[in-house]
Order: sequence, then structure tokens, then C-alpha cells
Amino acid sequence: MNRPIPRVRGPKPVAFRSRMLAAPASPSPKARRRLVFAMPAGTPALLVGFLLNGATAFAFLLLPRLSHRLGGASLSSVQALWFVVFLLTPGVFGPLEQATNARISACRARGQSDAGVIRAARRTTALLCGAITIVVLALSPLLVRRAFENDRALVVWLALAIVGNGLLFWMEGVVSGRRQFGVYAAM
Repeated sequence: MNRPIPRVRGPKPVAFRSRMLAAPASPSPKARRRLVFAMPAGTPALLVGFLLNGATAFAFLLLPRLSHRLGGASLSSVQALWFVVFLLTPGVFGPLEQATNARISACRARGQSDAGVIRAARRTTALLCGAITIVVLALSPLLVRRAFENDRALVVWLALAIVGNGLLFWMEGVVSGRRQFGVYAAM
């Protein structure tokens, strides 16, 4: 028994128009340029900097293939130095960079001077560099014997790398807080 479906009174259904179902038009060249230039200034330079950083890290990881030229002991000592530097410095100085960036950005947003933030971050960086260098020098007999295969010069290079990375992270925090991304990428 088929009963007829009762008709319901109310608003009429809206018919779909064919242009609503069509694929959206691609953006015009002018709109594409606006999208590209909507990126913050210095973004292409940052990209190049990150690519170079990745390429040099990859090249360093290829050193074992070239170990016959360096000698086994030298290679393992240099790798130990690289490991200690890149384990220690981002963990210690990375948060300092982020805090410096955030505080400088906040000062700039409020229209205030960022000189006090820069001085405080510089002082903190100097204290951290000094403290870590003292710890490295205190542990140098152990490092020379166990990690650096009796190569005392690598302890000096480790201390210099820590100080250099500390200064680098401090400067990165300052320039990124000031939105100078081209300078940031160059570092």
C-alpha cells in the first residue's frame, strides 16, 4: 500500500547554482604576489640560513666516510666535541634566546625601550658562559682522558664554542625580538 507523501508547507528549497559547484578560480598574479609578500621580511633569508645549517650538519655527519684522511682518533675526538657543544648550548642558551625575543617584542609592542632587556640578557649570557666554562675547565681532566683522547686543545675549543654559541644565541634573541630576520638568518 503506497500512500502519497504529504506535502509540507514552508520555505521553498534553494536550488544550487552551477557556478557554486564549479571549482574556485585560481588567484590572479597580483593576488599571488600579495600572498608571497605577506611573509615577514627576511623569510627568504631565514630559509637560506636554515638550508645552509642543515647542509653543514649533514656534511659533518659524512665525516666518518672521510675518516681515513683524519685518522680514527682525531675523528672520534672531533665528534665528541661536536656532540657536547650541540647537546649543551641549545639546552642552556635556547631558552635565554626565546625569553629575550619575547621580552623585546613585548617592549616594542608597548612602545618602550628594549635597552634594559638587552642589558639583562647580556649579563645573564655572560654569567652562564662563565659558569659553564668553569665547569668545563674543572672537568677537563676527565674530558681529555675519556672524550677527547688526550687532546687538550679540544678543551679550549669546547670553551670557545660554548662562549661563541652563548653570544650567538643572545644576539639571535635580540634581532628576532626586533624583527630583523635578515640579520637573524645571516647569523
